[in-house]
Amino acid sequence: SIHDSIWNAQNWCPAGIVNSVDTWDQYTAELDAVYTPYPSFIEGLNDKIYGRRLGSITTFTSGTGSGKTSFLREDMYHLLKTTDSKIGICSLEESVAGTGRGFISLELSKRVGIPGVDVPMEEQREAVEKTMGTGRFEILDHQGSVSDDSLLEKLEYMACVCDYIYLDHITIAISEVEGSVNAAMDKFMSELLKMAKRHNVWFGVVSHLRKSNQDQSSFEQGAEINED
Repeated sequence: SIHDSIWNAQNWCPAGIVNSVDTWDQYTAELDAVYTPYPSFIEGLNDKIYGRRLGSITTFTSGTGSGKTSFLREDMYHLLKTTDSKIGICSLEESVAGTGRGFISLELSKRVGIPGVDVPMEEQREAVEKTMGTGRFEILDHQGSVSDDSLLEKLEYMACVCDYIYLDHITIAISEVEGSVNAAMDKFMSELLKMAKRHNVWFGVVSHLRKSNQDQSSFEQGAEINED
């Protein structure tokens, strides 16, 4: 009633504003944040940043052909062997079959599919059962075409069922956007961060470096990388 609204009015505060006296629960939740170590071959990262943290994004970048995709696959394999979590894979430059072949190769420590590397099908099948056959991977089958909006919908689904999600790479994810590439990338990363916080998942995102100017050496030749 109007009488109650006047005499029993409650203090109002817009959504998103928190008084400092009410922050203890958020502080203690930060102390309980989950960190998952990176593989031992990059143990230095665990010393510096304690591993990967749920609810955050890690961006991996380097010159073209430097092994970003290979590194990510090793990291996915590490999570498969050391956690019980589901892993989302959005590899926009690789087919589902190519992803499977990569995991078979890691399991067998053999470069399956390379001429001269003969592995019996029974052995390959056993490797499949230990990797893809676990059902621990959710893989995007993009079939060579994806828009940023549809990709975000698929990533949202993955975030509901996976703890760790890999996107390789964001340059392709926004390739069909008209207008400013930088603005599109900022918008896409903003949506990813909201998703990471909303579902408390970790995103590993590959970003290609900007091509160098003609008067500069390339990143593949050792050019210095800056935050820009």
